[in-house]
Amino acid sequence: MENANYFDLFGLQPAYGLDAALLRRRYYEKSRALHPDLTEAGDSDSDLQAAVLNRAYQTLSQPLLRLRYLIDTEFPGIANDVAEEDPAFLLELMELHEGIQEGNIENEEAQKRLETMEREALAAVEGALLAFDEGRRLPELADALRNFYHRSKYFLRVRQLLEGKHPEW
Repeated sequence: MENANYFDLFGLQPAYGLDAALLRRRYYEKSRALHPDLTEAGDSDSDLQAAVLNRAYQTLSQPLLRLRYLIDTEFPGIANDVAEEDPAFLLELMELHEGIQEGNIENEEAQKRLETMEREALAAVEGALLAFDEGRRLPELADALRNFYHRSKYFLRVRQLLEGKHPEW
């Protein structure tokens, strides 16, 4: 179970757009079966299975972690490749980040701008995500998912900044 595919563990098809309620339901079903009250005390195999199950659920329940997992399992070795970013996107993101840090952009305005950027990034990759979820594994889909993953990491860092957390760059 330690090396099990997280999607297989829950009986789900590898997909970015998964049914969160179904994932949660299957997680709870499997968790109950591994509960210490139902297994022998000190059963290290059950403890290991529970740890893998928890890690799998945490990964699949968070879109950014799920996307990274999909890239790593379906297109090994490309997630850390440098994405060719649109200079206009990078400039807009940098201006937003600096404006937040320097206090030149109010949080509400920054939040709106960030949400707009996120919607645009998702709209640009929607076709690739749909094709991927339908089972296609073409190289151009790998590039689109990788680029969306990198943009999503940028968005997360700006969101953390807005929440007063110190983002890890």
